[in-house]
Amino acid sequence: MQKEEYAKQTVFKGRVAHGPFTFAISVGLMFLSNFYEDAIVALVGLENMTIPNPVRIEDTIHVEATVQEKCPTKNNENGVINLRYVIKNQKETILMAFDYIILMHKRC
Repeated sequence: MQKEEYAKQTVFKGRVAHGPFTFAISVGLMFLSNFYEDAIVALVGLENMTIPNPVRIEDTIHVEATVQEKCPTKNNENGVINLRYVIKNQKETILMAFDYIILMHKRC
């Protein structure tokens, strides 16, 4: 049985991209946008991930990032920022969302 035929028999009724792959692509898209420039020091954590819809093979995805919270650290050169990433397809359907928490260099 070919992959497409097998996929049609699954709960998704067709081929989809794996969730961790979608996560990796979304983080990569943000990196490639140069949004952060060289400000990221470290990943602090991920929270509140939801995957309400599958990413289909024919989808084109994009990421919308919104600052949720900024917190200073003891080191005055860095701060922690919580960004809400929302990944959508070409139809603006939400495919994945999560809070991306990172340690960043402060800008003066």
